[in-house]
Amino acid sequence: MPGDVSVIAYDDEIAKLARPALTAVCPPKAELGEVAMQLLLERLSNPTRAIRQTTSAPALIIRDSTGPAPTRH
Repeated sequence: MPGDVSVIAYDDEIAKLARPALTAVCPPKAELGEVAMQLLLERLSNPTRAIRQTTSAPALIIRDSTGPAPTRH
């Protein structure tokens, strides 16, 4: 499969159990939970506060389901 098609899963709960093992994009779940709780507590203590956006970078775990990018001639 990696020679023809690459497959990437979102989240890594079961991606590593597949055959071939799937490459996965993994969100930082603990960090997301902590930030969500912090934002909730801030909102509860001050409902009129400005909306705040945050970002977090997922990890990419490369496994057997992806191959190298095709070469361009």
